[in-house]
Formats: sequence, structure tokens, C-alpha cells
Amino acid sequence: MSEYPLKDKEYDLISLLYHTSQGVEVCKQYAKDAEAAGDTQAAHLFKEAMQSYNEIGTRAKNLLGSRIAGSGPMPSEPLKTAGTRKT
Repeated sequence: MSEYPLKDKEYDLISLLYHTSQGVEVCKQYAKDAEAAGDTQAAHLFKEAMQSYNEIGTRAKNLLGSRIAGSGPMPSEPLKTAGTRKT
């Protein structure tokens, strides 16, 4: 038995969940910045990246939830992020 309550793989899932959540937030701001500058191509790319981060984060959340709870996967729902980037 490990001396820590969470095994490395669970910690890694938590870290992935955290970083994908941060990725969603920064891409949301970058998309707004690009739209404000009239750069629709960059805005579209940032929105695609935001969606990818969200999908990966949702998968990590579901896998982590099933591992911690010891049960089946949690219902799939988009990541909820707090706040916005401060400028």
C-alpha cells in the first residue's frame, strides 16, 4: 500500500483535469481577444482548442470519478470553470 492516499495515476488525472480547465479559460479569453481584433481565423482556432480541452477534461473527470468512487463512470457533462482571466 502506498504511503499517500492517492496513487500517482489519480494525481495525474487531477492534474490533467486542472490543466484542461485552465486551458478552457485561457482559450475563451484568447477567442474574445481575437474576435475584438477582427481575426476570425484565430478566434475559430481558439474555440476549437477550447472544445478539445473541454472534451479531454470531461473524460479525465469521468475516469477520476469512477476510480475514486470505485463505481462506474460519472454522467458526462461539460467542465464548469470558475472566473475569467484577469487582465
